[in-house]
Amino acid sequence: MKYDKSFFASEIRWGFTISEMMKRCWAANLDVLEVFKEVCRQNGLKYYAAYGTLLGALRHNGFVPWDDDVDLIMIREDYDRFIEIAPRVLPKGFVLSGMYGSDKRLWQANDRMHTRLIVDEEYYSLPEFMTLFHGYPYQRVGFDLFVLDHVPVDRQIQYELVKNYQFIFFVLENLDAYEEKGLLSGQLDALEKAFSFSFNRDDKVTLHRQLRFLADRLAAEIPRENSNFLFDVRNMSVPDSFEAFGGFENGVRMEWYGDGIEVPFENITIRVPEKAFDVMEANFGSGWMKPVKFTSEHLYPCYINQEAELRRLLDESGISLPIDDFCRNWHMMNGGD
Repeated sequence: MKYDKSFFASEIRWGFTISEMMKRCWAANLDVLEVFKEVCRQNGLKYYAAYGTLLGALRHNGFVPWDDDVDLIMIREDYDRFIEIAPRVLPKGFVLSGMYGSDKRLWQANDRMHTRLIVDEEYYSLPEFMTLFHGYPYQRVGFDLFVLDHVPVDRQIQYELVKNYQFIFFVLENLDAYEEKGLLSGQLDALEKAFSFSFNRDDKVTLHRQLRFLADRLAAEIPRENSNFLFDVRNMSVPDSFEAFGGFENGVRMEWYGDGIEVPFENITIRVPEKAFDVMEANFGSGWMKPVKFTSEHLYPCYINQEAELRRLLDESGISLPIDDFCRNWHMMNGGD
């Protein structure tokens, strides 16, 4: 996409300074988002802004000033359909990372339960990448894609579903500890028996992916017609006993999402749930409009751990310019404002 020169200028929003590099990051993220939106349009799929991105759309008409990524969410049917068709319909150079990636490299590129749509660093060289993405030098740019599953009406099934999911997830998060204590084989035996699943015990990367896949498939089991509510099962927990379990009867309602509404987001639009304010209050409580800085789980800026490697590459190439100057010059030399 083309951006006005002013978009990339450092600025202060809500008392927070957004750097020129972060503006390049935002622009690259929005480019990937536009690719995804077109895939959804062509294939009749619905998506919605989620979490910090939904907050930004409603409160800022764009990114939350101290946020550096895009969060989207799909209801399970559309999510599974997108995962299925993505390898065929995504433009070259765009891939899924995470458990639904096409190979081990992409499984490891995102080791969380959600999916990421990223620009593949093996498809574009760094110079090609920077030319296409506004002088932004940090590859694997993309966004997080989450899934909303159907809440079963029966409280016992609710309890068993989340209990089983959390057990799988606990094993996943503690693989190394179980292995060190000699307990991993027993835990995998129990999972295999419970879910009629066979794990690859000889390859840790494959095993990690299989556990994520099993948990995701478990969450997907409840059909739409047996549910009135939606939930992100990753964020649900249950007590140790069913008697202490109150049930998930006040979750996010399906009709709150609907077809969605397009709202301004920086220089594009993004789809939000039809009753986005209800969704935000359900997720964050009544005080969600009050700004609270740096509640994200990851480091800010997202590229902080890549800066040293880029500096090394520039030094090896005999380029002594500061990184910001190098990227600004690259952007201008390759058609940017």
